[in-house]
Amino acid sequence: MKNTAVKTDMLALPDCSSLDEKGACTLLNTGYCTGTGCPFAHTSDDEKRAAENWRRRLNALSEEEQLRISKKYYGGAMPWK
Repeated sequence: MKNTAVKTDMLALPDCSSLDEKGACTLLNTGYCTGTGCPFAHTSDDEKRAAENWRRRLNALSEEEQLRISKKYYGGAMPWK
């Protein structure tokens, strides 16, 4: 069951892109923010770095492997290009 209790002091919450406007976690099934010790907390800068690493890693693959992945998961598109 999802806990709908939400912290009222939004400034006390960590800088995490998974928080909604009420301070609830949208990533985990807890319904509330677990605070700065949460191993899943990530900032928008963290997301940008992860996306860049994803693009770089896929671009480093052979064209044949990229084509196989694009057909299997992206309907033939290569969004990392």
